[in-house]
Amino acid sequence: MSIPRLRSTSLLVAALLAGGFTLPALAQNAAADKQVMAAKSLSDDDREFMLKATGSGLFEIEASKLAAKKSQNPEIKRYAAMLVKDHTAASEELKAIAQSLPLRLPRNMPDGEKAEFNKMTKMDAAEFDQNYMKVVGIEHHRTDIAMFEERVEKAEQPKVKAFATKTLPKLKAHLAAAEKIGSGGMAASAAK
Repeated sequence: MSIPRLRSTSLLVAALLAGGFTLPALAQNAAADKQVMAAKSLSDDDREFMLKATGSGLFEIEASKLAAKKSQNPEIKRYAAMLVKDHTAASEELKAIAQSLPLRLPRNMPDGEKAEFNKMTKMDAAEFDQNYMKVVGIEHHRTDIAMFEERVEKAEQPKVKAFATKTLPKLKAHLAAAEKIGSGGMAASAAK
């Protein structure tokens, strides 16, 4: 190595050491950067969960808004109002998580739910009440609960796990309320 090159290498090393850059410090910074990137990234399963949870939430919010207008049953109207409130709050939280990762969430409900929603708009009040409680209250919440329980156990992204853990009890409460209405409230609706 020539003297000028040795001198410039020595100057570079001296400058790095003077600035506090040591190999262990550089290694620590690289490890910290790797942890930040891992925390921000999403596994395919976590990503799929977020997309499905968003789509399901959009459907349940819109179907519940429709229930508030269409249903003749006060219990179902109260249930629908609870779902709009809780699922809107969960959707907002999910949006904030997605923005921090970053992940782009759908703005519209999935095609299957859209078709179900369109069918619901054409039903009379009694038929609507039964369908709403069966599809939204029972079936959707059972599916949601299974999906959220899996993420509580298997989520790799800490924010996804925290969201699933926080939201799961509300979903279980929604299912329990739907089952209670289904066992007593539907008779009242059908009698009208």
